[in-house]
Amino acid sequence: MADRVRFQTPPVVEVVCGVLFGAITNLRTAHVGLYWNEIRQEFPLIDEAPPLVPTIETLEVVPSIEVEFGLVPPLARTWFHRADRRGLIQLQRDRFAYNWKRMPPDDGAYPSYDKVIVDFERQWKVFCDFVEKEKLGEIVLRQLELVYVNIIPDASPPVGDPVFSDHAPDLSRSRFLKEPDSFTWLTSYRLPGNTGRLHVQINSARQAESGDPIRRLDMIARGINDAATSSMRAWFDLAHEWIVRGFADVTTPNMQAAVWRRQS
Repeated sequence: MADRVRFQTPPVVEVVCGVLFGAITNLRTAHVGLYWNEIRQEFPLIDEAPPLVPTIETLEVVPSIEVEFGLVPPLARTWFHRADRRGLIQLQRDRFAYNWKRMPPDDGAYPSYDKVIVDFERQWKVFCDFVEKEKLGEIVLRQLELVYVNIIPDASPPVGDPVFSDHAPDLSRSRFLKEPDSFTWLTSYRLPGNTGRLHVQINSARQAESGDPIRRLDMIARGINDAATSSMRAWFDLAHEWIVRGFADVTTPNMQAAVWRRQS
């Protein structure tokens, strides 16, 4: 990946490396506590959230959303935070995810995909080893997910071009509709070899702390190449390439050069 697209100051604020697997019904609240003991020195803070419903990429146009019913009571999604909250593990019966997050105030440069993916692989191995040690059952991979969340201030462009090359109004003619109050844009692209899809979603929003207008650009890749754990890195590398090159496609060259300082 030596020739991949690189930016010196990309607007990324969060990266998620996730694994969806067959529900481990033997995983109970007590096991979550035991697992925390394995990682507590590095992830000393915990929170809970409702479990995420699986969204599975298929060859159909619309991904399928699964709702499961069973006799085992639902287990919360547990968040394990690093002390600085820049690293996060999410765990539920059928999902494991590792997040890198930029914390306000601005805490420096994005550490790069190379570091995030290695951190994810290290934590995924710790979890797999724990499942094996506790004899909780076999982990059967169903889907992989790589998500990049980008926040772009509405007033950030120092240039005349719009931020997004694929979402620009036609100003060559007189228009009745002027500036929109809000917008949502979603496009999807199939990954090579039917290994999943890349979803590009842009929303207008406001910064939680200041209320300032922002644009949120989510690049979401979901899919899988086969069921072998050894092939996970190949899929993530492919997904990352599509996310970065896709980001370069949907944003304008002026923004890339003047604001995010594209290097290659």
